[in-house]
Amino acid sequence: MKKTLYLLLCALAYLVGVQPSLAQLPTAQARYIATTNVQTTSLSLAWINGNGNRRIVVACDTTDNGTPDWDAVRTYLSTLNTEYSPNSNFSAAPSVNATLANYKVVGLLTSSARTLTVTGLTAGHVYSFHVFEYNYYGTTAYYMTSAGTTLNPRYINTVNLLPPSGLTNGTVTNNTANISWTHATGASGYYLDVRIKNGAILTNYDLLDIGYVNSFIILGLFCKHSI
Repeated sequence: MKKTLYLLLCALAYLVGVQPSLAQLPTAQARYIATTNVQTTSLSLAWINGNGNRRIVVACDTTDNGTPDWDAVRTYLSTLNTEYSPNSNFSAAPSVNATLANYKVVGLLTSSARTLTVTGLTAGHVYSFHVFEYNYYGTTAYYMTSAGTTLNPRYINTVNLLPPSGLTNGTVTNNTANISWTHATGASGYYLDVRIKNGAILTNYDLLDIGYVNSFIILGLFCKHSI
């Protein structure tokens, strides 16, 4: 009986002490970072998760800081066992550490979450994003520090200009439409596309250079067609 109890205690010690150490690190890194809704100062990210129970998103402004040294970030994370308190506003996000001040932790996601909107970016800049999987047990984080197999890290550009806003129709006849809009800040001119609703772009209005104006009369439309 004593021998059986001893063996059970040994097995329990193995499960509690040894097993977690064998399963500390994830074995698959996140991959295929994609982006949507890219604006001048913000963008949204999505990716395929690896098999960590949590993950952080780190960003670097490569326009201001040059080609990122992700190996230096990986080396640091390989010795880190604590979590970050991220901020999705890049300009206010914490750095990976004092030495790696240009690398900002903009996201921490748990479970199956795999999307993030990042704000506080600079128009026309190129950013590099890296998603790092990690496992969190109790109070300890175990980061996987390899690069993803595909598109992790990923370079993404913010746009220089937003489209003009407030597009409205003025006088509309069977064959013409008078449209107007509010100028986009910093714009020096516009290209105009006119498309039949759910159809093709009209040949005469396929990226037509209309100059720096905020209204335009479209001619040659078809009666009862929507644009």
